[in-house]
Amino acid sequence: MCPSSKKTALDRLPTTMKDIVEDFLITKKLEEGRSDNTINAYRHDLKLFFRFLEKFTPSNDIILDTLGSIKVQFIKRFLLHLSEKGYSKAGLARKIATLKSFFNHAHFMGYIQLNPAARIRSPRISRAEQLPKFLSQDEMNDILQHARENRWIQDYILLRFMYSTMCRVSELCTVKVKDVDFRKSIVHLRGKGNKERWVPVDRDTVILIQEHVLPKRQGVNDALFMNRHGTPVKPRVVQLLFQEIKEELHFPDNRRLTPHVFRHTGATMLRRNGMDISELQDILGHASPNTTRIYAKNDIKTLQFSYKTKHPLSIE
Repeated sequence: MCPSSKKTALDRLPTTMKDIVEDFLITKKLEEGRSDNTINAYRHDLKLFFRFLEKFTPSNDIILDTLGSIKVQFIKRFLLHLSEKGYSKAGLARKIATLKSFFNHAHFMGYIQLNPAARIRSPRISRAEQLPKFLSQDEMNDILQHARENRWIQDYILLRFMYSTMCRVSELCTVKVKDVDFRKSIVHLRGKGNKERWVPVDRDTVILIQEHVLPKRQGVNDALFMNRHGTPVKPRVVQLLFQEIKEELHFPDNRRLTPHVFRHTGATMLRRNGMDISELQDILGHASPNTTRIYAKNDIKTLQFSYKTKHPLSIE
């Protein structure tokens, strides 16, 4: 295979356009303080866009010499392409936001006169579609039991840890041995914007870590979760684990099973069992209580119980 065949859509862009993309990403990181995960998301979205443009051109080769040659209809066809591939409204909205931001940057820097994405509106997302997707307790039990009986022991412990702490996948991959207080059953997490917090972890998961993970670590600075080659586990590997379990348990294609679904499930269960929104905010590491309040929308059972015990017409 020739070296050029390994290049990505961004690598094949004309040099000037490639530089504009890199300048955009650097600006987002250094001047606006965006996280590495956000920068990677921007890069991924732009790769998808320029890869589509390659296929869209009749010669099957990039013919765009300047950003000014990118028209609004190209962007609309790109979004239609993603929609036909099954992207959610939220996924499309993120792609639109990326393109708007990228072309705004190009306009500000004087590379283009008009932003071709300026008048493209994000899809309207209903309140029901905004609610976090979560698993039932039976589904969660089935997943953990399946992992315990059929997967590598660390896979099972990792899944338990994510459900117990409701950590983000990026947080999971940076946890070190020294971040776990085994006596108090709490773990130190580093979240978005390098914000740090301590969260509880259930005692059984702590014991499993002590019995099956710690004996294979060399010191307190080792990553808590490593792959079979002894290097820290990567977010992509964790995501693949969830995909494999989804296939092994024959979840339907339209049923989501991701690290974020685990996070939403744990948060929803805590809320249903009566945890205060402010406490849940601290555990999830949300900067704003408005972000956490969405879990109250999932919580009709708690609302019904509270209503029956507090409303004068319902109190017997």
